[in-house]
Amino acid sequence: MTENFTINSQYYVSKDNKEKRIERFIKITFAIYVLVILFQMLMEGFSWYRVLVILLSYVILKNFINRLDFGYQFSVLNLAIDKESLNLIYSGVKYRDEVVDINVKINTNSISHIEFSEKQNAIRVVGNVSEKIVGNQNETSHNDWVIYVKDNAEDIRKAIEEKTGQNIVYVDSQ
Repeated sequence: MTENFTINSQYYVSKDNKEKRIERFIKITFAIYVLVILFQMLMEGFSWYRVLVILLSYVILKNFINRLDFGYQFSVLNLAIDKESLNLIYSGVKYRDEVVDINVKINTNSISHIEFSEKQNAIRVVGNVSEKIVGNQNETSHNDWVIYVKDNAEDIRKAIEEKTGQNIVYVDSQ
């Protein structure tokens, strides 16, 4: 029998190499721009206009980088726990200018151990994890996965222990 939970959780969207290079290029270009303006101010004297141009440029750049949607995003997590696997579906994640669902599957026979952190409201599963973005052909493999569980943490922890047959290690008490 499968136990299902629907909770508010978080999904981590990482940068790919292309996006890291773009961000680095933008930051280097901005640094050179600031140095040129500072050099002009040194040669021609202080100017509030140039200081405001630098500040405005910084705000625009920061806004652009923040719109790239990296890092943690809040999402609705549908968690299905049975004897064979843990199936996680993160709904409505903004990923590369699209809103997609992320499917994560963790086979219970590949789990080496499970940890629970009460401080972070998180369950970390160590084992063979496969992640697939709906609509994308690629499947990514991971060595571990962190499930952020603010709601029903105790019920989810008990269900995972019961279905997988593994004891969950509490990491906050160490």
